[in-house]
Amino acid sequence: LLLYQFHFPFRFQIQNILLKIPVLGPLLRMLETRDFLSMMGNLMTKGVSIMEAIRIVINQTKNLCFRSVYEAIEKNLEKGRKLEQILRPENSVSLVLRPSPNAMIPVPSGYLLPSVAQAMTLGSKGGNLGEMLHEAYLTYDFQLQNRMDTAIIFIGAAISIFTYLVILFMIGSLASTLFKVM
Repeated sequence: LLLYQFHFPFRFQIQNILLKIPVLGPLLRMLETRDFLSMMGNLMTKGVSIMEAIRIVINQTKNLCFRSVYEAIEKNLEKGRKLEQILRPENSVSLVLRPSPNAMIPVPSGYLLPSVAQAMTLGSKGGNLGEMLHEAYLTYDFQLQNRMDTAIIFIGAAISIFTYLVILFMIGSLASTLFKVM
């Protein structure tokens, strides 16, 4: 517990592993993406600058994997890069062996869902970034709710089946014991 709390590389690796678990990972990614869209969309529609909004999001994000994405976006914005340049897929991998101070900082890939980059790019080009992010948030919120409902149904069914099997095993064991005694 202390290792997880105070050792950031260890915590990063644990959170990264959780994001790759087949059923749980996509739900966690969607949850983090939805939270990002909600915060950024609300801040942008309230008139907060994109730099201040991304700093607030960084401070509010507990997942280190997603925080690394937001920090890379922030550093590129500080260098004067446009949002649509930062979020291009080719900028998610560093091709420079010795980056210069003005080089594009690669944005870690595999965390933010691809449609978020599209919404941010379209919103920044159209001048309505806050509205685009809020619309994307509503879509992800609806999808997340549907997936969570489905997951709860499957988990409930699995627990019910397990319970029935345990009861049948107990009844069978009791019946077997009674037949041996008689």
